[in-house]
Amino acid sequence: MNKHIGAALLGVLAVCLVTTAQASDPWAPGATGLSLEAGLTAGGDKLVTITDTNGDTKSLYAGNSLFTDVGVQHNFGDSGWSLRATGGFAADAQSYSNANVSFAYVPVNVLGIYSVGNNHFGAGLAVHLSPKLDLDGLGPNADFKTATGLVLQYQYWLFGVRYTAIRYQISSVNNVPGCFGKCDYDGSSIGVFFNYVF
Repeated sequence: MNKHIGAALLGVLAVCLVTTAQASDPWAPGATGLSLEAGLTAGGDKLVTITDTNGDTKSLYAGNSLFTDVGVQHNFGDSGWSLRATGGFAADAQSYSNANVSFAYVPVNVLGIYSVGNNHFGAGLAVHLSPKLDLDGLGPNADFKTATGLVLQYQYWLFGVRYTAIRYQISSVNNVPGCFGKCDYDGSSIGVFFNYVF
């Protein structure tokens, strides 16, 4: 994983935990607040396997990512329903002696959430914009079409688990339209996340 992304996620988590005790109830009916989110996902098809000069082999998978999102949550008055819309950045990366390879995209999620106390059950749509595989000179780069999928999640207090069902399709390789070899990849994943609304 990229060290800068990890540091940013830890910073967001620290700020949120420090201010949690001072916050009013973010799930109160009629409230609208800013949503900050960070997490880790795993799964999907193998995109590429590369052997380093020292013989170590590392792979990138379409469902693996470290992500951070920001957005808005609105709680509907006199009901347990909320609507949350977020957008952010997600990536998986591997470092080699002579290159850094990565798979990255911009995730946009729109979820309906039903709350029972501190239990929050969510479902909705995921849109992954501009997915890109960058092999940093070790092989051909690939651009993928924008992908749309489904999200199911469960959150308790600040922490949750999420399942995303999504597929990616290559749109071009080294800026040449079309694909060569496998064109379609399952990017479905299971992840854990931290969410803070204030």
